[in-house]
This record gives sequence, structure tokens and C-alpha cells, in this order.
Amino acid sequence: MPEKAEMELLSLLEAFDTKTAQLRRAVFLGDDALVAILDREIEPLIHAIVDHRAETSAGIRRQLGFVNTLIREEAEDRASVLRHANALSTLIDRYHAEEDGAHASAAAGVPNAIAPGRLFSDVLLDSLSERVAVLTCDCRVLYANRAYAKPFRCKPVELVGCHIAEIVGEECFESGLREDLALCFRGEERCFRYTVSKNGGLLVIGRTTPLRGEGDGILGALLVVNETRSLAS
Repeated sequence: MPEKAEMELLSLLEAFDTKTAQLRRAVFLGDDALVAILDREIEPLIHAIVDHRAETSAGIRRQLGFVNTLIREEAEDRASVLRHANALSTLIDRYHAEEDGAHASAAAGVPNAIAPGRLFSDVLLDSLSERVAVLTCDCRVLYANRAYAKPFRCKPVELVGCHIAEIVGEECFESGLREDLALCFRGEERCFRYTVSKNGGLLVIGRTTPLRGEGDGILGALLVVNETRSLAS
């Protein structure tokens, strides 16, 4: 029953919160033995939360929010970010609708790949020709499709955990993208444009859309590059 599954997930999340609170206390007290014990107890809880099969949209969003928080809190640890990003992909694959239906709707474009109150579909986003990235609220890449990674000559997974300023360049980020993302995280859809100095100059045009979770809360942003123009004469 959905209610039973929901209660099981809430119990797991509560147990995780309790253990992490105890871990922070142990670290503060310098109790290395207790830290080691709690570390060993927390990892199975993370696996249990990710492995739990939610039966309601609220439960799915709780799982997504849980992994998103882990990625944000451990942003400086690239190995942890990649591990949690894989967990996120597991959740998305599990709850995604039939793949045939996803590919059939891909022709309709990015708006159908993500909408308020829904998980984004990596299967769908990766099938698009547009360059797409999903950012957490601290501007780190949670997901990038193949088209987005191609100009950087890297695999999408290599961008996961990177701050968007590291990818587009500090100057481009500060010249307008930072403000557009800040407003997007407050719930506004934004259009952006910034210039890149390499290759004779490039104008990058796109938009950002809030990624909404439970209770209409903002979990991050969908960044879509619609056009790249050469500024070379």
C-alpha cells in the first residue's frame, strides 16, 4: 500500500537524520571511534533510502531531494558527488515511464522533458539535440546531456559536480549568468546571453527553468543553450 511505503521511507529518512546528527556531534567532540561506527551505519541507510521503491509522487520527490542534498553537502568531494549522481540516475531510471513513450515525446522538445512537480528525464534530455544541463541550487552540475558536454570535449559525467562558472568561465558567469540563475532559483524562468572570447568570440543564448520539487520548492535549474553564434567578422 502507498501509505505503508511512505511510512517506511519517512522512517528511513528520520533514521538518517538522527545518525548524521550523532555523527556531527561525535566529530565536534573528537570521538574518532564513534565517528567510525556511525560512518559504517550511515552508508547502509543511504543505500536503503535509494533502494526503497516509492509508490507516490511525494515519495519519489523525497528521494530526489535526499540525493540532491547529499550532492550539495558533499560538493567538494568529487568521488562522493559522482557516487550520489549515479544514485540519482538509478532513481530516475526506476521511475521513468516506458522508454518508447519517452523517445516518442522527445520531438516535442525540452518543455516535455521537465515540468513543475516532475522528475527530469535523463533518457529524454539525452535524446535532444539542444545542449542541456541540470544545476543544483549552488550552481553545480547535477546532470549534463551529451550535446552539452560535446563542445568541452569531455564526457557528461566529467562535468557532474563542477560549478557552472568553471565550465563557462568566471567572466561569463559574473557578467549575467549568476544573476539569471539566482532569479531562476527564486522561481523565475529566465533567458540569458553571454559572450565567450575564444575562437574569435561566441555569443551563447539560452534559458533557465526552475526544477521544482515537493510543495513547489525549487530543487535546482534546467539550463538550455538554444543558440551559439560566432562574433568573428
